[in-house]
Amino acid sequence: MPPEIPERYNQPVAHRHARRNWAKRVNRAPRYAGKIMTRFKELRRIEKAIENKDIAELQWSLSYCKMRLQIATMKQHVKHWTERLNKVQAALKGTDEI
Repeated sequence: MPPEIPERYNQPVAHRHARRNWAKRVNRAPRYAGKIMTRFKELRRIEKAIENKDIAELQWSLSYCKMRLQIATMKQHVKHWTERLNKVQAALKGTDEI
């Protein structure tokens, strides 16, 4: 059973995320735990690099995927970043630059 929410977090306040902040303070899991949470900008940048075969962007994508793979802890994250890494490596091989 979760701990009871202190009264000061139940009152109407200007800060609309007071309850969510309280949940973070008691070390609850994030709301979207288990989902792949990544920055869409970087994903789009990786996809554009693969489409355009831009060597500089592909090299950045390769290092970014390796970094994300190193910090991945869940099996589905490892699988996701391994697939991205393989796509980037295939695109780099297609440009004859590694």
